[in-house]
Order: sequence, then structure tokens, then C-alpha cells
Amino acid sequence: MEDARAELISALERYLAIYKPAQTSTPNDAEDTDQRSIDWFQRALIPIISLLAEIATDAAKTRHCSQAVNHSAQNSQQSVEMLLHRMQTDERPDPRVFDYNFDLEHLGAIAVGTDSERVLTVASEILGRRLLAVPQANEILWAWLSGRTACAATEVERAIKRAKGCGTMIAIGEPAHGIEGFHSTHRQAQAALEIAQCKHQPVTLFADVVVEIACLRDTSTARSLESLYIAPLRRGRDGGSSTLMTLRAYLNCDCNATSTASLLKIDRRTVEYRVRAAERRLGRPLMHHRTEIDIALRLHALHATRPLD
Repeated sequence: MEDARAELISALERYLAIYKPAQTSTPNDAEDTDQRSIDWFQRALIPIISLLAEIATDAAKTRHCSQAVNHSAQNSQQSVEMLLHRMQTDERPDPRVFDYNFDLEHLGAIAVGTDSERVLTVASEILGRRLLAVPQANEILWAWLSGRTACAATEVERAIKRAKGCGTMIAIGEPAHGIEGFHSTHRQAQAALEIAQCKHQPVTLFADVVVEIACLRDTSTARSLESLYIAPLRRGRDGGSSTLMTLRAYLNCDCNATSTASLLKIDRRTVEYRVRAAERRLGRPLMHHRTEIDIALRLHALHATRPLD
């Protein structure tokens, strides 16, 4: 279409080059010059009209292609949504609609951000996986990566980090097989996204936050953990913030006081003092209730951005 425009401009310039001398001709030859200008204009008009028609045709084709792509994307989105809502795992999807093999291993992801599709495309290429991407509203992208063998969520996490996304937030489910797995890994990614949005971290794996997901949906259990393991610690100085921070680091360091002190840049004896003080306030040994305290601390961190209903 750009070539057609350039040719049209050139034809008009050639016409003007002939027409301008005709305007400055003498009275004796004015009639002959005007006739020559008319004859040339008639000859020039035919290719100009042809070029205009070509430009109009190209523009119409562009609009049609754009509408076809948008219609195809809309159909794909509607088809995936219908498939997910139907939840009939024995019903085989039409591969012509999706261009995606549902009989393979799947790993679902939900991404938020304008760079999401590029990041997941790069990650799928790194892993040698087929990508099905379905855009949603509010810069949300539903995605699945498939292959003949299962791909661990941690592998996808590493590939996403290599893709170096800008401002993206991605929640990842666990690998699963077949059409049923296509459903389940997507549901896991949806659940993990709730935690990702609370933590504001770039990549969240369902397997890493499954406990938080379960407890957040069971508000009674969440409140009990808060009452048993967090509230007593908050009665100390500074609202218990230093004790809670120390316990979180202490558990992450596998209850090693030296590693905790190095991480927090405080003295080892300070770590030991805060741990003993926490045990006195809780009325129970930390090591006997390590799992419960760990879950309570993780939930407490989430509640800072998402209060309990």
C-alpha cells in the first residue's frame, strides 16, 4: 500500500510539471497547450483512479484481517471459558477450535501485566512447550504449557525468571495430565493468584502456598491460629514486631540461631533471648509446635494486606 501511495504522488507531480507551463503560455498557443493538458490529464487519470482503487482495496483487506483476528481471539476465549465451566472431563474438545492437544501433560498459569504474554512465550520456548494463551480483562492472561512429559512448576519458574518480565505477576499450578489435568492446574493457578496478589511477588507456585490458601478459605481455623500463636506475641514491646520478625527468620533458617543472627544482622544471643521470650508468652516449646507457628506467621503476613472477613 505504501508503494501505491508513492506511485500516486509521483503521477500527480508529473501532471503538475506539465500543467504549470500551460498556465504561463502565450495567447497564440494557449488553445493548443490547454488541449494537450486535457489529453494528458485524461491519460493520467486512469492510472490514478486505478491506484486509488488499489489503496482502498488494501485498506479494506487490512480491516477485514484485523476483524478476523479479533473474532478468532474472541472465539478462542469463549471456547476455553465454556470448556472450563462445563467441567465434563469425559467430553473431548475439538482440537480445530483450540489448536492444542489436551491429551498431553499440562501446567496452568495465570499472569497479570502488559508483558505477560511475551514472558510466557519466551518461557515456553525455553522449555520446548506448546503455549495456549487466552487474554482476559484487566491485563490478565490465562495460559497453559503442554508437552509429552510433565514439566515441574519450579522449571517454569526458572524459565520465567530468565524471560525477565517487567512488572508481571504470575501464579503457577501443578503439572497434570489430560483434560482433567487441564482443569485442575488452572484452578490451582487461580488459587495461587490470590496469594500472589497479597504478597506482591513476581512468581507464586501453588505448592508453596497451598496451606495459606486452605486456611484463608477456612476463616475459623485462621482466627484460631491467630489467637493461639500470634496474639500472645503482640503483647510485648513494639507490638511484638521484633519477636515476629525473629521467629519468621528463625524458622526459615531451620531454627539455627547463628544463621538467623547473620540474616537479621543482630547478635546471636539476641536471637536466643527473643526465641525464649516467645516460648514463655506462648506457653509451649517452639519445636513442639513448629508447623503451627510457621503457618500462623505466614497467615499473619497475608492478613496485613488482606484482613480476615
